[in-house]
Amino acid sequence: PEWSALVAAGGRPAPGAASPSSSSSSTAAATGAALADLWIALCVCHSLIVEEPDDEEEDKEEEEGGAKTKGSPLSGRVTPTPPPSSSASSAAPPSAPPSGSPPPPTPRLCVYQGPSPDEVALVEAGRALGFEFVGRCAGGLRLRLLGVEAVFEVLNVIEYTSARARMSVVARSPDGTVRLYCKGSDTTVLGSLAADTPPDLLASTDAALHAFARRGLRTLAVASRVLSPDEWASWDARYSEAASKLEGREEALAAVAGEVEAGLRLVGVTAIEDKLQDGVPEAVATLLDAGIKVWVITGDKQETAINIAVSCRLVRDAERLLVLNADSPAAVAARLRELSAELDARERGGPGAPLAASPLPLPRIAGGPSLSHLHVG
Repeated sequence: PEWSALVAAGGRPAPGAASPSSSSSSTAAATGAALADLWIALCVCHSLIVEEPDDEEEDKEEEEGGAKTKGSPLSGRVTPTPPPSSSASSAAPPSAPPSGSPPPPTPRLCVYQGPSPDEVALVEAGRALGFEFVGRCAGGLRLRLLGVEAVFEVLNVIEYTSARARMSVVARSPDGTVRLYCKGSDTTVLGSLAADTPPDLLASTDAALHAFARRGLRTLAVASRVLSPDEWASWDARYSEAASKLEGREEALAAVAGEVEAGLRLVGVTAIEDKLQDGVPEAVATLLDAGIKVWVITGDKQETAINIAVSCRLVRDAERLLVLNADSPAAVAARLRELSAELDARERGGPGAPLAASPLPLPRIAGGPSLSHLHVG
């Protein structure tokens, strides 16, 4: 019953409300609810669609000896049979198939399609853990959450833009709760959290993000917020008005979106490995050996960018990096003077690796604000 209530509400209640797990003091139960909160949010907050099953491929599999098994019309897959409950543990096990009969067909998983491979990876991971996005229906999403079927009505989709660095979905859960689910860059989402977010939670989250970034993983933060019906109706009217503007539409939409994407409750963070395509390190090394200057602009955290630069051989010696981080023109100029002095010292055989020992120029890392001031200057 507690799990059904959590699914019906689309996540844990807002702070101060009665929690479905409040009757239990078990730490495991609280942790389970928090994890479910994360996976429900990832099942709802995305722009994926489900690819229809390929009938010709199914026919081909049938001809090769596999009995054709029909799955969900939305998912194109066979719903796995849930494990038996403890009350049915005494039931006799199913009999083995007759000798020589073909093996049962392997359930075919649906294929998720979307503009972001990160979204595909996260939704597929949720499915592997029992939190499945089944498909889209009229005005909503069909989910299967640890065996519980649920339909979430999508009320608004606030699309991702590079300026906002996040996307949000406002959805009505099965019990009528209206909730905003937000997913985006950790800097943006963490900056939109409620003022009463526990400092220890922020500290542990920052430590986890730093550890992920040092491993070269691309990170996202996930947050949510429960909206009252009146609050959502008022905001929705302003959002519709902004969407109807002929001039300044993007700015108006971003401003109204910022109103509802505030006071969020942190749900969790994710980290995804960004694998290099075959031949990338060799191609970059060839360009550098040919004397071609290579610059990479990325939205990743600096630690992530450095690790990826090393893995693709853009940076061959991380100890020789020249790092420029400054938030004003004056600070940029001062840091450039420091780096110039460091270069002179290396040319004279001073601190750092000898400059003359390498035919390649020293790799440089510049933060976003520094780049903007360098461009202005």
